Amino acid sequence: MEGYWSVGKLIRVASDKEDITDLVHGLSVDAGVSERTLWYALKAYDTYPDFSKIPEGLNISWNKMITKY
Repeated sequence: MEGYWSVGKLIRVASDKEDITDLVHGLSVDAGVSERTLWYALKAYDTYPDFSKIPEGLNISWNKMITKY
C-alpha cells in the first residue's frame, strides 16, 4: 500500500510541471503498470495525503483500499 501511495505522491508532484494525463500514460508505458492502477494510486494520495491517516493503518491491502475507500 505504501508503495502505491508513494507513486501517487510522485505523480501529484510531477503533475505541477506537465499535463497529468500525459504523465500517467507515459509512466504506464515506461513502468509496465496499467494506467488505471496509476490513477488509483493518485486518488489514494489525494484522498489521504497523510499516510498515517489511512483507515486501518498500514495493514490495509491495496485491493481493499481501491474497492472500499
